[in-house]
Parts: sequence; structure tokens; C-alpha cells
Amino acid sequence: MAAAQLAAAIRRAAIQQPEFALETAVESAPLKADITWFGDVWDEERKTRHLPLARPAGVSPAEWRALRASVKETVAADGVAHTNYGLLDLDGDGDRDLIIRSLMDGTGVWNFVDLAWQHAGRFVVWVQPDGKPLVSYSERGANQVDLWVRLQGRSYLAFRDGSHGQDRVYLVRPFVTNRKVPVITLSYRYVQIVVTDKQMRHDVWNIPELAARTTLLAQTVARLEAGTLAKWPRPGQPVCPIPEDVDPQRRDYWFGAGAISSYLDRAASFPVWIDGECYVSQLVDRFGYYSRQGGLWMELDLLQPEVEGMEGWMEFEVNARRRLHGVKTGIGRFDLIR
Repeated sequence: MAAAQLAAAIRRAAIQQPEFALETAVESAPLKADITWFGDVWDEERKTRHLPLARPAGVSPAEWRALRASVKETVAADGVAHTNYGLLDLDGDGDRDLIIRSLMDGTGVWNFVDLAWQHAGRFVVWVQPDGKPLVSYSERGANQVDLWVRLQGRSYLAFRDGSHGQDRVYLVRPFVTNRKVPVITLSYRYVQIVVTDKQMRHDVWNIPELAARTTLLAQTVARLEAGTLAKWPRPGQPVCPIPEDVDPQRRDYWFGAGAISSYLDRAASFPVWIDGECYVSQLVDRFGYYSRQGGLWMELDLLQPEVEGMEGWMEFEVNARRRLHGVKTGIGRFDLIR
């Protein structure tokens, strides 16, 4: 079973690479897909994008002829900022097929992934019954990426959909209308948590107090991640106790620390008690985005609900490293995230 093979590879990789078990597994033999990637080029005079003038390295003469016969140039009005092409045998017939990854301009910075099989000297774009691409995802407001692997002798799209403390990897067969597909769920625990003050609000806390507060906040976040502190209030309950004499028009401030940007995800909403005072707090991140250099970036917001304006608002930066905690397999609906 493809999902079991990938899950086993992830568990093996975690022994040496607990932070990047998935990435290590998909880049290791025999799972690594041998893809030849190349990109289009911009013609400033004609304001179009087209294939490179010379045959890219790794592309055979026959494949290059098929590409030149099949791939049309795009104009700036099409909204295509850049297109990458990948050659990989997707259907097992011995001929390499085409992965088309188009980056679209706009607020969301969208990626669209289409497929084309090689047939009779051309690449023929595969169209799903609903007319949509194989997958589309935004580089803002999500933490997603299309990975390609070889499992059980076949090529698969391993589509990773990330969130705080979790990656879900959907295994998608090319040229098949996928609705329910195998899913591998990776869960993470965050350690080495460090909190720093972004605003340097020394008018609120002096430097010794600030050091003590950030230590307390780091301990609070560690309790959240360890599961010993509830991340969310009960439905309909405020985060912090509401004083009896509060203005009814301000009651909402005790239920949450406010709206967040569309490219961020709220990972937790919880109370923080400092010197007997309850702060309405929230932890946000970039949908669990994680890098080798910076690890996990988060923002911790504290709100004094009884204080009006920005004087009652504080922001802290949180950094942490992750460790793979668990791997499980199942079945999920891929069309929900397309």
C-alpha cells in the first residue's frame, strides 16, 4: 500500500531528522521522483512568456519537439507570472509526461498544477470532469506544496496541507478523478520555545519585569503545546472572566483578542494571568510554516480588555523547533482542499 510505504519511510527518516522527516523521506531513494524541471522565459519586447529558446538540460530531443508542438506562449493579460514544467513518467508507459505548475499574479499568489500526458509526439492536457486543475493552492493564507514521489512502482502527487502542529499529506494518482484518497497525518510537538517582545513596551514593563514576563509567556506556550493548558475556551464562554460592571458594548473584548490577517491562522485562544490580571491572548502563525533556519514563527497577542485603544494591546514574537510526534494513515476527501 502506497500510504503505508510513505508512512514507514517518514518514521525511519524521523530517527535522524525529527524536524524534517517528511522532506527527508520524499527526497530519499527509492521514493524520490526523478523529475526534470525547467521554467519559461519572459519576452520583454512582445510582453509574452514562452519556452526557452534552447533545449533545457535533461530534456530529450523527442520531448523537446513534443513540448514545442504543444506549449503555447502566454501574454501578460493572462495573469500568469511564471510557469515551471516538470517531466516525469506519470502513467507508467515509459514515456515522460508533463507537470505544469503556473504561478498567477494577484493577492493570493496562486499556484495551479495541471498534467499532460505524452501521446503521438505531443503533450495533451488532461482535463478533469469539473474543468478544474489537478490542484490549486495559495502561497498566502495557506501552507501547502505539491511534492512528487514514487510509491509501489507508481508516481504520486503527495500534496502537503500544513497547519499548526500538523501536516496532512494527500496521495493523489495522476490522470484519475480523485475524491477520496490515502492521507498520511504527521503531528508535531514544539520545543525550545523562546518569546521576545516586539514592541519593547518599557512604559508598561521595565526591563527586569519584561524578562520575567517573557519567561512566563514561554512557559505558558509550552503548556499549550504539551496539552496541559486548554487552547480554546468552551463554546460561548469568554476567554477571561467578565467584570459585572462592564459596558455591554465592550463585552466582546473578553471573548477574543481580535481579528488577524488573512495570511495568518489562529492556533490558540487562551487566558494569560499576570499579577492577578487576566489577559485575553491568542497565538497565531503562518499555518504551521516551518523553515530550517527559523523553525516555527508565531505571534502572541495579549489584550487587556478593560483598556481602550492600543494601550491595552501587546505583541510578542515566538520561535520554536518541532519534533515529529506521530504518524498515522487514513482516507480523506481530496476535493475539499482543491
